[in-house]
Amino acid sequence: MKKVSVLVSIALALLFMPLIISSADGSGGGTGGGTGGGTGGNSSEPLTLVSSTVTDGQTEVGLTPSVTMVFSKNVTDLSVKEANLACFKLEKKDGGEVAYEVLMADSQVEPDKKNDVVVKPSAELEAGTEYIVTISKALTSKSGASLAEDIVISFTTAAAGGETPITTEAPATTEAPAAEAPTAEAPIAEAPAAEEAGTDSAPSSMIYVMAGIAAVMLIAGYWMKKKRS
Repeated sequence: MKKVSVLVSIALALLFMPLIISSADGSGGGTGGGTGGGTGGNSSEPLTLVSSTVTDGQTEVGLTPSVTMVFSKNVTDLSVKEANLACFKLEKKDGGEVAYEVLMADSQVEPDKKNDVVVKPSAELEAGTEYIVTISKALTSKSGASLAEDIVISFTTAAAGGETPITTEAPATTEAPAAEAPTAEAPIAEAPAAEEAGTDSAPSSMIYVMAGIAAVMLIAGYWMKKKRS
């Protein structure tokens, strides 16, 4: 009778061993990779100027241009908006002052424009004159990233009577790519998780099957031996 109890105990141990092993693996691996991704994934990437409706060195610019700049990160969030407004300057290249305004959308109301900043003169610029827009490296994104250095965009207005190629409609074409970029990356991040789940389940199932077979063979062998005796 004692021998029967020992065999039954061994069989039960074989059956429950895979469950114990899988539980240990789950608790050990579940917390290892979960931290550090949510808010810091992009914080290490530098802030950059993606595009501008007026480019450096451009000529024949209209006398009332709206210089719309698109950055790689959110620079209009309330946490950084006030400080960032002071990071833009429009002036004549010879140092002459120009009245201008810096426009930033409310990122809560218009999230698709959270990376956009518009610099426009308050009055018509002088014809045939060179101007510069300076963006200070102090410009900071919501995540804390900043420009590597000051950015200077130099342009020359059209001569008197010239056409006005720069309009306020141009920003619409530059905003779409910037807004769509993050959504394309989401499926890529999910793919590894699906593959890992599939590879982990197969070995666990095999362990259960092998343990069950071993337990059955052990008990069957015992009864056959007992029957012969």
